[in-house]
Amino acid sequence: QELQQMIPELMGSAKVAGRTLYEGKTSDQIFQYLFTNKGALGKAVQKAIESYQMGDNLWKLFGYNFTKSQLRPALKNMTDVKKYFREIEGYEFRPLRADGTKKSLDDALKEIAGIQIRDTYPNYSMIPTIVQNVRKFPLLGNFVAFMSEMYRNSFQIVRGGLRKMQSTNPYVRQIGARQLIGFTTTVGIATPVALMSAQKM
Repeated sequence: QELQQMIPELMGSAKVAGRTLYEGKTSDQIFQYLFTNKGALGKAVQKAIESYQMGDNLWKLFGYNFTKSQLRPALKNMTDVKKYFREIEGYEFRPLRADGTKKSLDDALKEIAGIQIRDTYPNYSMIPTIVQNVRKFPLLGNFVAFMSEMYRNSFQIVRGGLRKMQSTNPYVRQIGARQLIGFTTTVGIATPVALMSAQKM
């Protein structure tokens, strides 16, 4: 109760029509105003989140289409697709859709590209339960979820790249080599540069 009385004072004395903006408001109402769609600041925060999510989805769409374009010269028929699933994904390709009809080569390429994006791009619906619980703590939440996804993505990129390098398909081996080179370059160059920049700030 004492905190509820203090919060309007801490929020400042801005007045509208002779009243402070938070006069007569409880702490719950103030936080609702600040962090939900019921308040101006909350709406701005929600718009910022939506913009971030849209940008994130655009990168996933780009990655999805790029992966399909990489796979087309490598997987020219369903025999290649079956071999890819066996060698890279570690299980047999399922040739039938849910309705019982056969998948086309294009369907198979889309399926593989979808798996690649799921495994190598941040997907916050896949974070472990323990991380979901930690996200409830103020300040730590989003950072912990982000780091969890970075570890998962890094593991999947390296594992997928190594498996592709062992493929009997020369085109798939090239994709794996580029994947590992790209990851090594990013971790080996971008990370130290970011750390050096942070130290100089």
